[in-house]
Amino acid sequence: MSFDETIKADTINVYVLNIEKLDGEDDRLLSVIAPHYAKKYERIRVPRGKKEELGAGFLLARYLGVTRDDQLTFNEYGKPMLNMEVNKHFSLSHSGQYVILATSDSPVGIDIERVDRLNLNVLKRVLPSTYYERLEKEENNNTKLSWGKSWTSVEAILKADGKGFNIDPREDDNFMEGWHIESFNLDEEYMVSCASKKAFVLKIVNVEDITI
Repeated sequence: MSFDETIKADTINVYVLNIEKLDGEDDRLLSVIAPHYAKKYERIRVPRGKKEELGAGFLLARYLGVTRDDQLTFNEYGKPMLNMEVNKHFSLSHSGQYVILATSDSPVGIDIERVDRLNLNVLKRVLPSTYYERLEKEENNNTKLSWGKSWTSVEAILKADGKGFNIDPREDDNFMEGWHIESFNLDEEYMVSCASKKAFVLKIVNVEDITI
């Protein structure tokens, strides 16, 4: 991003929550988060999955004030959004021990992935062919991180676009064009990418206390 673009750029806030911080907080948080996420928490049987839904509900309540279901709406593809009375956009993602929330004044998508689960066979099922072929030729010490950046960039675009995997990025070699993407490494094990049509800078906030 050029100097001039930086001056004009939006700021996208990214809130990073380690779900281990939620231990022992379940009952308290379930009483204040939006019922949509509390019900998902109750339906899920896997402890980590329960914490992910609890973490998503907590981040929305704390940083966007979402504590009621009527504050949320869902598009035809199932993407959660704030209701039309609020001029704010958000995107959620989770992987391993982290749940993350991105908030922006423009449509935004964010994705986090643990890079040790990625390989070329996995990437081939998602990436546009020209993008995949370039990665296939790479040989360096940070291959996993490079793969993670590619995977999360594509998923972030799918989320920002609002259609998710209802479209197939492999069918369009120009899929990545027109998007601004910023990525960062988390704990050397995870890659995070954020996407928007508008130029932006990231403000990353590590959530240290569980208060609303």
